[in-house]
Amino acid sequence: MSQKIYIVPRVLSRNGWTMMHLAFLVIMLVIGCFFTRLAWQTIWLTAVYYQHALYVILIPFISIWLFYVRRHRMRFCAPVSTWVGPLIVLAGWFIYAYGQNLNVATIWMIGALLIVFGCGVSVVGTDVLSKFVPAFVVLVFLIPVPTPVASVVSLPVQIATTDVTQVIYGLMGVEIQREGMLLFNDDGIPISIAHTGRVVALFMTFLLMSYAFAFGMPLRPIVRLIVIGSSPFIALFVNIIRSLATTWMYNVYDPISVYHFMAYIAWGTLILTVLVLYMVIRLLLWTSIPLNRFSIPKDT
Repeated sequence: MSQKIYIVPRVLSRNGWTMMHLAFLVIMLVIGCFFTRLAWQTIWLTAVYYQHALYVILIPFISIWLFYVRRHRMRFCAPVSTWVGPLIVLAGWFIYAYGQNLNVATIWMIGALLIVFGCGVSVVGTDVLSKFVPAFVVLVFLIPVPTPVASVVSLPVQIATTDVTQVIYGLMGVEIQREGMLLFNDDGIPISIAHTGRVVALFMTFLLMSYAFAFGMPLRPIVRLIVIGSSPFIALFVNIIRSLATTWMYNVYDPISVYHFMAYIAWGTLILTVLVLYMVIRLLLWTSIPLNRFSIPKDT
């Protein structure tokens, strides 16, 4: 007895998806990226060379993860022709041209994102769009935070972090000299613990991780809101911990050695973030708040 071989996954082939649909989707996305390639090059260069936009590199992986955990919803999606996709492309092209004329990079990038998004919707239809909303919403963060906005947002965090660090070391009997938002160690070497780029990258990374954590699990809407809403406070807490550790290292070790060790401190803060998010979930469990949207029957 011969067995049918599915070139595309069985759940897709049942809904009318073929290799032609998938190939056409790739072609449309490539065409959209090609005509807006300058904007995508700008996004990539900004993410690589500007510290406050490093979080952009994480977004494609988060989107793929959110799509993967919802992959079973594809059985309810069928490739249906729609005018929504072309309308999105048209709106994106208008915004793209408008941003070029004004020479405003953010508007320009938004237009490029809408053009590529509309090209994809033109092929897959609105079923996929409605069933995988979180995976598409996170793509908005591909647009880097503008530098002026980053400076305004990070200023209160910089002041709070510097104040708390100085106060904590003062309570420990360690006198830390301060000038503005710079702290100085015993040798008078400045310690920039609250750089704008670091603060924005840290906060956006925590926001994205909280978003991925909240929508990557079958949580209730209120629990998702709590997880995402707590991300700024978690980021501030972790940023203070990092500033305390950095100040201590500058007082103990050679500044050049500390500078080379900063990358490990950044990875340590990410691990600390995961632990804090886990503690938030454990706290919600301790308060007997129902977390999951669907109850899982226990074995009898």
